[in-house]
Amino acid sequence: MADRLSKAQVGDLREIFDYYDSEGKGRLSASTLSTIFQGFGINVTEYEIQDMIAEIDVGEDGGTGTIDFLEFTSLMTRPYANELEGLDKELKSIFEDLKKPRKKLLEKEDLLNGFKKCGLQFHPRFIEEMIREVDTKNQGGVALQDLLKVMGPAEKE
Repeated sequence: MADRLSKAQVGDLREIFDYYDSEGKGRLSASTLSTIFQGFGINVTEYEIQDMIAEIDVGEDGGTGTIDFLEFTSLMTRPYANELEGLDKELKSIFEDLKKPRKKLLEKEDLLNGFKKCGLQFHPRFIEEMIREVDTKNQGGVALQDLLKVMGPAEKE
């Protein structure tokens, strides 16, 4: 799963890792992992943390009771692997539901209507800015591939 992360996602994980690796040792302890999980609203016991570490702490420096960045990345993406496998399919379905028939792009009105159905209202200029950010080919709308790249489990960049 970790190999499907975009550069931005890896960067986000690196930022979290580095923040908690305040001494710059390149490894995180069980108590630090517990703090990280609590920050995400996930309550895990010390035993569960130790079990997670023992499962993934198998690399060159394995058996230290701590994890390095690659192990951290694997640990942080593991719970979502099953959920993300079906995300592409779900996003494709949403895309088809929102776009106008015989069109290949989601246009401003499609997005405004889609958000409105979800109970969200945005100013049209905000939607235009969203489209500009994800419209990599300057087509004036959001292509399915752009949506998948932004919202889905991204391929490695």
